Amino acid sequence: MWCGHPNSSLGDQCRLSSGVRETGGSSHQHSHMLRHTFVTTMLDAGASLRDVQNAARHADP
Repeated sequence: MWCGHPNSSLGDQCRLSSGVRETGGSSHQHSHMLRHTFVTTMLDAGASLRDVQNAARHADP
């Protein structure tokens, strides 16, 4: 399946959706859910809020 430019957000979301469909996962899984899972895992592992913000690109400039 063609998913656009390899370094684009839309391309990433397309590839994630394709992978989920191929493995029989729920069609309601989205890249934003993956992002929340990543952040929650970091916090559960003891990362500081600042580290999480930097990793998720939500740090104030």
